[in-house]
Amino acid sequence: FFKVKYKKDLSWSDNLLFLDFWFVMIIVDDCLLVAGSSLKIQIDERMVPGLMYNMCSVFLGSGTLFAWCGLLRYVGYFKTYNILILMLKRAVPTVMRFLLCGALLFCGYVVCGWVVIGPHHIKFQTMALAAECLFSLTNGDDIFSTFAMMFKRNNSVVWYFVMVYLYSFIILFTYLVVSLFVAIIVDAYEIIKDSESATTVTSPVQRFLQESDDKPDNDLCLSPPATA
Repeated sequence: FFKVKYKKDLSWSDNLLFLDFWFVMIIVDDCLLVAGSSLKIQIDERMVPGLMYNMCSVFLGSGTLFAWCGLLRYVGYFKTYNILILMLKRAVPTVMRFLLCGALLFCGYVVCGWVVIGPHHIKFQTMALAAECLFSLTNGDDIFSTFAMMFKRNNSVVWYFVMVYLYSFIILFTYLVVSLFVAIIVDAYEIIKDSESATTVTSPVQRFLQESDDKPDNDLCLSPPATA
């Protein structure tokens, strides 16, 4: 319509306005609940092995989670209660780009810690354990125990490397990455709060809807009467 009538192509973000992600989530939720319920019935009837119980619990648990998240859709109809939804819409693109950069640094620290500290520390013996340990350090947990379980200075080169490694990770992620992450969320909240009284519309679709003077009782919006 916009390309034919206004000779203008819509951007990718404008095209997404025609896709209701709430409906997508509801469809996924229903599929998960139906799959989980069917598996539960088959397990009770001894039609499938009992090992499928884990898959059944995953389906039912995920479906329940999406069902509760779907309740946020109805909260969005109230201006004073939909701040979380608006903030997520505003902050998610920036947060995802920021997390991509942070994930690259985090993966580098994980691999480095696994290779260097793995033979000397129980929390870095595998990549999964190293990732769990570094993630807990990011949140300020287990800092003392991680240093306390460190080996003695038998190998001074590795010991000094580990000290620089841990201190640099804590400073970089705890003080910088996490703080910047919180700053992005706060900035999105401030933008939403400041734009509550603003009336500027930047999207072509929103401008078209704002300029339209069609009423719900307009003949164009009503279906033609059935003829006998």
